[in-house]
Parts: sequence; C-alpha cells; structure tokens
Amino acid sequence: DPVDVVALRRIALQPGGFLNNDLRRRVWPKILGVDVFDLPKCERCQSVLPCKCLVSTYKDQIWLDTERSLWKMSMGERQTIRAHQREQLFRIINCVLARNPALCYYQGYNDVCSVLQYVCGSRSAVAIAEKLSATLLAAPHEKTFATVQGVMELIFTLIRIADPELSAFLTASGVPMHFALAHVITWFSHHYDTPPLHTAARLFDVFLVSHPLTPVYVTAAMVLQPGVRSALLGGGIACEMSAVHGLLSRMAEPSPEELEVIIARALALQHDHPPALHLATLHLPPGHPYLTYPGYPWRQITRQPPDHIQQAAAAHRVAVTNRIAAQ
Repeated sequence: DPVDVVALRRIALQPGGFLNNDLRRRVWPKILGVDVFDLPKCERCQSVLPCKCLVSTYKDQIWLDTERSLWKMSMGERQTIRAHQREQLFRIINCVLARNPALCYYQGYNDVCSVLQYVCGSRSAVAIAEKLSATLLAAPHEKTFATVQGVMELIFTLIRIADPELSAFLTASGVPMHFALAHVITWFSHHYDTPPLHTAARLFDVFLVSHPLTPVYVTAAMVLQPGVRSALLGGGIACEMSAVHGLLSRMAEPSPEELEVIIARALALQHDHPPALHLATLHLPPGHPYLTYPGYPWRQITRQPPDHIQQAAAAHRVAVTNRIAAQ
C-alpha cells in the first residue's frame, strides 16, 4: 500500500528510527516506492530479479568483491549457506548494473547491497538498489570520484566551524579527506557490518529519507563526538597523518545512545549549513540527482504509515530519549 513518505521520514529521523529489521524490511521499500508484490522481472527468463541471465561488464570485479563479502553477516553459518548468499549478492549487483549500463561499479557498492540483502531480501534489494543508484548514491557511480571528493571537502569545513581546535589539529596532521571515503560511499556499512547491523541499518533509516550529502554530515558529527575528539587531542594519538588517518577511518562503533546523539548533531549541522550552499561550489551539471533532491518521483506518496508502526516508533522513541537523558 502507498504510504505518507513525510510521516515515515519523521519516524526515521526520530530516536530509534524504524526500531528493528523486521519493520525495516516492510518500510524501506515503501519509502522508495518499491512494490514488493510487483518487483522487476528479467525480460529473458521472466523470473523476478535477481537472475542468472543478466551480465554486467563489471561482472569479474563484482565477483571478486562478493567473494570477500558477508564474512560477519554469515558468521556461524555453514559454508554452503555463505556461498549461496554471496551468489545472491553477486546477482543483485550484476542485475542492477546490467539493467543500468550508465552506472559504473565501485568497490563498496557490495557493502551497501549487502545491507539491503540482509534486511530486505535479495528480490527487494534489486529494486531498492536501483532507486538508490539513480538518486541518493548517484555520485559514486560516476566515471570519476570528482563529485564524491568535492562533497567530502564539506567535512573539514563543518569541523572547522564547529571545533576550531580540533580542525587545527587535523590540519597540522596533514590527514587527507580520504579517510571518510568508505564512510560516505558505503553509508558506513563497510565497517559497521556485524549482525544484526544496529549501526548500519539505523544510519540507512536516516540516509534513505535525507539529502544525499547527509552521510557527509554524519561523518563530521562522528569526528566531533567526545570520544574521538579526546583520542585526538588528549595526547594518545600523534599529530601525524598515518596515525590520525587510521583512527578516523576506523572509528569505534558507537553505542545506540551515542549514535542517536551523532545523528541529532549531524541533522543540526545540516540545518545550520545546508547542503545546497556547498553544492553550489561544485558546478554540477543541471539535472544532477544531488541538485534535483527532493524531487525524486518515489517521494510523492499520499497515505499514512500503518498505526502499529507509528505506535511502536513512539514508544521506542520515549525509551531511547529517557536513556539518553539519564546518562
């Protein structure tokens, strides 16, 4: 059934988001306008995607990356089950790129699709990944990473505004902005991939309903969190590029309560320093998906989400808020 994407966005951005992966499996497709009862089919074999028929020009690289994927997500499973899951992941990515030849494959897309597969299943993952690759994740699929590099420059700008002392330390260390590359292009799924994906799935809640640059703001908010700041400025880390890069590229997974604080700070930064101001400096071509947000077709929805989702979200939101206040 169609749902009110505005109401779902409110739930996604409130503490706890969509609560658990069972609800996400039902809600994520609705947010993106994916009808799970009418999923795309292969024109050759007429089976619901993913299938074996479609072959992408990137199939060899995709296979290499999927063979290195799902170690944590399939932990404790038999080798045959892991092999099947990897085969399905390969088909998901291969189908998306074969159906959309203008998209370039990038390392890290396998991590994004792994989360979609884990939460929503292989069939829904194809349709969801196609929507994301054409809109919110359009930049990493371009022929070069010029746009990605351009948007990542905003991270240092936000840190400089929010914390001049920390900014001066990072500048003195010479750490490049590339520490954030995996965070931004995989939506943090490359590092935070331990089931049941509390951090990655919660961040996907936010990213699915937000501006394409929101992962940049979350990255800045993670660097600004007290634990990371004290590790950098407290003398435990040398003011040297490799040491600082190592810490920032592998920031410890936050607790659920810490994550909500990070999300709130990221959204506050985004409100105070809108993405449009930075995008205006990048000279993107007219019609670029990052410029057309929020005019994506799948955001034009009318009906309210089911009452039980709203009620469960409200109850969880109160519990999380109380835990944060008690700290």
